[in-house]
Amino acid sequence: MNPRLRILRDAVVHNTRILLERSGVSRMVAVVKDDAYGVGVSWWLRVLPVEQVAWYAVATPDEISPLRTLGVPPDRILLLYPFYDHGLFREIGKEGVHVALGSREMFDLVTADPEVIPPERIHVSLDLDMVRTGFGWEEWSECVSRWPWDRPPRAWMGHFAHTPEDGSPFEETVRKAHVYHERLRSFWHQEVPAHLANTAVALGGISLPQRWIRPGIGLFGVHPVRKEPDPLRFALRLEAPLVQVHDVPAGTGVSYGHRFVTSRPGRIGVLRIGYGDGLPRALSGKGWAIFRGFQAPLVGAITMDLTLVDLTHLPFVPNPGEWALLLGEPPAMDLWTWAEAAGTIPYEALTHLSVRIQREIVEADQPTTSQRIPPATSPAPRSSSKMPR
Repeated sequence: MNPRLRILRDAVVHNTRILLERSGVSRMVAVVKDDAYGVGVSWWLRVLPVEQVAWYAVATPDEISPLRTLGVPPDRILLLYPFYDHGLFREIGKEGVHVALGSREMFDLVTADPEVIPPERIHVSLDLDMVRTGFGWEEWSECVSRWPWDRPPRAWMGHFAHTPEDGSPFEETVRKAHVYHERLRSFWHQEVPAHLANTAVALGGISLPQRWIRPGIGLFGVHPVRKEPDPLRFALRLEAPLVQVHDVPAGTGVSYGHRFVTSRPGRIGVLRIGYGDGLPRALSGKGWAIFRGFQAPLVGAITMDLTLVDLTHLPFVPNPGEWALLLGEPPAMDLWTWAEAAGTIPYEALTHLSVRIQREIVEADQPTTSQRIPPATSPAPRSSSKMPR
């Protein structure tokens, strides 16, 4: 009787359409790193519209194997960050994946044996304003003078530190992107296509010299900046089973430390979900669950496996076996509520979802709630690169 995460296919399709239309492009580099942000890459690839994905982007070499196991061709995988191991370099070269080239040391590694990874599989990463991975322009100018091929790279990429809401710092980054694009065109006497816009920039409808966008969390329906109205639809529903109901007298303390004490005779429900499943402990006494459209507040301390809810005010008595909605579209809590309660951001909150949570895909014509627990199913598989918490 584990919690379940329901992935709404029609919401993913909607979010993909919105992001592409706002950007004026037709395809994207879908970021699926960290086991698809903790959702489970084996599930996530089933709902992403494959015809609109140019590459699936991962962060580390060990995230390549799960994609290959799922049938993703190597030339549809992009490794985003530098690596310097010679054996790994040859292995990746033999595999046939694309790589982001963004440092002098990696440039020296790749160009020392230019037949291993040809330019058609290289995405030059330029630092726009992050001072993270990617060449600074002076460093790149020195390296490109030693470019060993007579052909340009497959693409170039950059990342935005700011969102359109930040005003002039963001506008300066946009200006720099246009300048770099023209410099690359001038050097190779032809256009080098780019993927630049993350979710926030894509939603801003900013004019950029790009052929693809590179969204991540926006595909799940999460805006990186909390704002209303939001054109995206949240594509996830986290539900937990009610496993027990207690009728209690006034003055009853619940959970560890009795941080909540009933002020009158009431009814306490026990949900099979806790911080071991990814529910932030900081939501203790702050969050709520939804039963049949009604809110029931979380009470007492959230524990590793169980969470208590106050059912006293509900106009009905939920039965053990019913599902409570803890994360979804209103009136449920959203991911921003989770993140703010925990003092973090939606990205981190999402990646904390545990392997114990079952995953399932909901098609457009399927209901998204169920009153009773269905027959037991096996927990959803997760990438081996993600260790259980």
